[in-house]
Amino acid sequence: MQLKGLVRFFTILLIIYSLYQLSFTWFVRNHEKKMEARARNYVKQNFPSATEKYPGSKELQAVYQDTLEKAYQDKLRVLLDSTKDVTLTYGINGAMSYQKAKEEELNLGLDLQGGMNVTLEVEMTGLLRSLANNSTDPNFLQSLLNAEKRKANSDADFITLFIQEYRKLEPNKPLASLFANTSSDEVDIKSSDSKIESYIRSQAASAFDITFDRLRSRIDQFGVAQPSINPIRDRGLIDVELPGVKDKERVRKLLQNTANLEFWDVYTHLDQNYVSGITRAFEVYNAKYGGVKDTTAKADTTVKPDSTNATVSNDTSKKSGGIGDLIADNNDTSDKQQVQPTATSGNTIDKYINFQKAIPSSLGTVNLRDTTKVRQILNELRPYFPTDLRWAFGTVEKDKKGLLLNEVQLYPLRTYGRSTPKLDGDAISDAKQDFDQYGKVEVQMTMKPAGAAIWKNMTTAAAGDPSTPNDNKPIAIVLDNLVQTAPNVINPIDGGISSISGGYTQQEAADLASVLKIGKLPAP
Repeated sequence: MQLKGLVRFFTILLIIYSLYQLSFTWFVRNHEKKMEARARNYVKQNFPSATEKYPGSKELQAVYQDTLEKAYQDKLRVLLDSTKDVTLTYGINGAMSYQKAKEEELNLGLDLQGGMNVTLEVEMTGLLRSLANNSTDPNFLQSLLNAEKRKANSDADFITLFIQEYRKLEPNKPLASLFANTSSDEVDIKSSDSKIESYIRSQAASAFDITFDRLRSRIDQFGVAQPSINPIRDRGLIDVELPGVKDKERVRKLLQNTANLEFWDVYTHLDQNYVSGITRAFEVYNAKYGGVKDTTAKADTTVKPDSTNATVSNDTSKKSGGIGDLIADNNDTSDKQQVQPTATSGNTIDKYINFQKAIPSSLGTVNLRDTTKVRQILNELRPYFPTDLRWAFGTVEKDKKGLLLNEVQLYPLRTYGRSTPKLDGDAISDAKQDFDQYGKVEVQMTMKPAGAAIWKNMTTAAAGDPSTPNDNKPIAIVLDNLVQTAPNVINPIDGGISSISGGYTQQEAADLASVLKIGKLPAP
């Protein structure tokens, strides 16, 4: 009898504990549904519907619907971020905020919560074409086609299948005849087939890792709770589970897009129309929202060095100050340009943008939770900025110990009215982590001939006048609309081989090289 009593007691405890854990899920779901309704209502009140905006055009309606969905997601993210500290319920340890309850809720999985499961394949045909410098050899192309046909019914990996098919068509021709033409110094025309195969496999592994990292980064941008991303390396597959996803077609499209690597010029303190534009814009914002009374504060317009700044050159580096110096430093009493008024109350722009942490290529840093708010502010102030200015956030910052911080840099890209960059990832033939003549870590980037000519023009313009100190400018390297780095250009670069330095660790340099390599990989 005593044993039965204990069983009942622990059964009751288990039921109570289960209900307690489930309660977090209920409170979280209830709160999120309320925020979703508010976000939908916001979009409905502030934007016309797709049929109202473009009556009679299904194609434009579909495009505009993506805009409405983005506005909804942005508003929902703001609402959830702004209510993360709101108390939803009370637990054993007291009040439970939305954020804490979200951490405690049960993972319902796809079966209970819904969502989507996608299996993506890292496409190897394009990689082999790239490694073979886009060879038009008929037997090479036929071998790729034959390997593709066999892949579905074979347990062998694609590289094995390709080599087998190529051997059938070219039993005596060495693989080096195809792959030794690459810009890599790892193989040459005398390399054995086994060495060529090892080289191809190492490049394939790198392509897989790059693709996996980019997918993980893209999924993080969706804000999906508890995603599952599992690599299946031996088959070149990546299995993705995204619980709770509603717009499956949009997510599938974003996941399958080829990585987009671009090079853009950057506005700096040297561009007076940019400086005057943001100065006026932030004065207007502070006056409207900050309760400004004193507008006599002055800013230090002297150029300051920044030890964190990366450079791109053929040799040594020099530093230049940034626009953040013009806005953030209000302690100089000398008669200099008025930049930012001093607010006595309310929310001034520096609540959202930390100008003190600006680097020469950026305006300042933004906390991750404020990125949507900052986009809204910049959009509101758009009339004051140069017409060809496009704002872009950087990747998540790291501290000196390599730990991730909760902030990103904000970069002012200069488009010159173009929707596409002068130079993109297709121009890159190779990139690798290397060391300079002093043993310091750097990234060596090699351009194809056509890209090298454009790169020379871009770096010549960015390098400025050698006789004028601090006249050089940065060029931003952008992947999937996130600035990976924006090194200062020290001198014009002719020949297509560039060295990017900036106090990188070996791992950071290897990661940047991987980012640059994405430009020549058509995966996934």
